[in-house]
Amino acid sequence: MKNVTKVLACLAMILALLPSSTVQAASPETSGAKTGQTVFTNACDMAGYIYAGYYHCSTAVNPDFNGPIHIVQAELHKDNKTTPVYLVGISGTELIFNQPTNIITDLKCGFEQDNYYLREIVNVICDNVPIGSNLIITGHSLGGMEAQQASGNLRLKLRYNILNVVSFGSPLITPEKREGTLRRLGDKADIVPYLSVNTIQRPVQQILGLEQEDGGYGKDFAEAHMRSYLREDVWGDYDVLGFKGGNATLTLQADEVEGYGAYIIPWLKSLPTIDLSPWS
Repeated sequence: MKNVTKVLACLAMILALLPSSTVQAASPETSGAKTGQTVFTNACDMAGYIYAGYYHCSTAVNPDFNGPIHIVQAELHKDNKTTPVYLVGISGTELIFNQPTNIITDLKCGFEQDNYYLREIVNVICDNVPIGSNLIITGHSLGGMEAQQASGNLRLKLRYNILNVVSFGSPLITPEKREGTLRRLGDKADIVPYLSVNTIQRPVQQILGLEQEDGGYGKDFAEAHMRSYLREDVWGDYDVLGFKGGNATLTLQADEVEGYGAYIIPWLKSLPTIDLSPWS
């Protein structure tokens, strides 16, 4: 078990460096929607929503960065049925002072342990989403791991109806009595979806539970991990809930999306963002 721990720890260190690739968030459709309304038609739109939570996005620092957690009220359209939901987006590993998106959280989440990021996610949801609401939780990398953990959080399950969990480039996390339908999407070149203890404990579920597409990245797993999920030519056939050939879409008001910070030490949250990334 010690050797396994060392291997996973090394892999998690690799994961912590992945956001060095800058990304450009996808632009969802607006045609055919009501004035000011945005339509998410596929998985790439969901990935773009999550990526807005990265401090490093687009060509450099994301000027609209408001924290790694995003929430917006939306309408889910599926099988000719409309359901009111709140969409929660969670970004992944990034080295920012006092933000718990670091290697320690990678390791804790990978071994399915409680962590600061999970607690902050739960607090933000409970503070900003009305009790009894339907939730769709989605995340990239570490954010997708946390989304899975959140789906088993007792506090959230008692307050909300967790309908779906969609992860991008994330390994399997199995919280007790998880709620919501889980869909995990992973590029064939992306190794991160295997970086959790479940590769050893539940290898069949880890491998078979991953929806894969080939973005043509070969051995460049870092590029696959950061860029593949925004590509319409790779993931455009997957709907917003992660089903290939599915018909689920989301409508929302883009100007109503709220970003929220996550903090290791809450009383230091008034400090400006201090970027610790080695590539800055």
